[in-house]
Amino acid sequence: MKYIHAGNAPLVVDIANKARGDVYLHKDKVTVDAKSILGVMSLVSFDGVSVETEEQEIAKAIVEVFE
Repeated sequence: MKYIHAGNAPLVVDIANKARGDVYLHKDKVTVDAKSILGVMSLVSFDGVSVETEEQEIAKAIVEVFE
């Protein structure tokens, strides 16, 4: 399991904030704003998370944080 913690959550938020548009993380029935540290931390783990954004490089960078 790839846990989201205080070390990698800010990285996700920093990457998401570089996007011009919205960036969302989806896990099960939960959707959070990737630009929100509280939203990202609320997911607990990155397993099963999908990234929604119009900017493919942003999505790729977020996924790489957890690889």
